[in-house]
Formats: sequence, C-alpha cells, structure tokens
Amino acid sequence: YPQITLNIKERDSMQIAQRFEQGYEGLALFTHYENSPDTLPQSDTLIIQRLFDEVDYAAVALTHPLAAYKSISLKTLLNYPLALYQNGDDDTCLPLEVLKKFGTPQLYMLSDNVSVLEDAAISGHAVTLAPLRALKHHVVFTKPHQVAILKIRDYPHILISSIVSHTYYQTHQPLIDLFVDTFKRIW
Repeated sequence: YPQITLNIKERDSMQIAQRFEQGYEGLALFTHYENSPDTLPQSDTLIIQRLFDEVDYAAVALTHPLAAYKSISLKTLLNYPLALYQNGDDDTCLPLEVLKKFGTPQLYMLSDNVSVLEDAAISGHAVTLAPLRALKHHVVFTKPHQVAILKIRDYPHILISSIVSHTYYQTHQPLIDLFVDTFKRIW
C-alpha cells in the first residue's frame, strides 16, 4: 500500500484517554488492565474494540530466591523490590497503581528504559514485570537466558484495545479495518 503513510506516536494510556475525551480524531491502540474501566475514555462517540489479552510475568535473576519457582502469588511478589516500567512522559505508573490495589509494593525503581529494568532483574536487585509475548519474542529483554520467568497468579490481565471515533471510522473504515486486521495477524 504505497499511498498509505502511518504516523505512529507512543503515548501513555492516560494521555491517550485524555486526547480522545478532548475530541481527538484518529485511531489508537490502548493498553489497560482488566477490571480497570476508569482508564478507558468514556464517550458514546467512540468505538472501543478489545483486540488481545496479555499477561505480565515476573523476571528475576537466576540466583534470586524466587527463581526456583515456576509461579508465584501476587502476595509473594509484593514482598520483593520491584523495578517497573513507566512511560517517561507520565506522572503515574499503571503497573504500580494496579499493584497498590493488592497491597504495598516495595519500589526499587521506575524507568522508561527497558535495559535498565533488565539489568535490575539480572543483578538481583529487583523483580521486574514484562508481558509473556514480549519475553518469548525477545522484544523486551536482550538477555533472556539470564533471568527466570515466573507466572504471577491472580495478576490482572492486560488488555489491548483499539479506539476510534465514530466519525473518523466512517470516513476511514477500509484503512482502519485493514490496519486492525493486519495487527491481529502479526500479533
């Protein structure tokens, strides 16, 4: 499709929600946690389509006490220092806000640099979180053989949804449908 040019920008989910609430005309892919409807923009003029579910896993150093387990409870996770991803432009950290609903997380660091989070896990200083799909396809960690990956029981699923206004969808339907269908296939 040589006539199509995509302008892709990364924004925090809360910023995306605010832009749509202010009347943004476009398509967005939006990440949010199940049972957190307050993060989605609320409007009768929007089409929100759930595309995928993701699950965050814990990554720890091979020498970490948790490395001996295949899965851990959320309560156990909260007993260890955490290195969490935070978009550099945002004041809130969505994973941290989710974890606070289940207890008091011990925060080691917040960073928008995935390499820094990986190093915190490999060094044994902290536990970090990453979506399983990203870990399997090596798009998050560059040294996956140096960490143990643990399932977190009771952790809310991450949902990836598309959001578009009704008016924008009506004028761009073929392109939007093509983009979303292609995205589903490659994901």
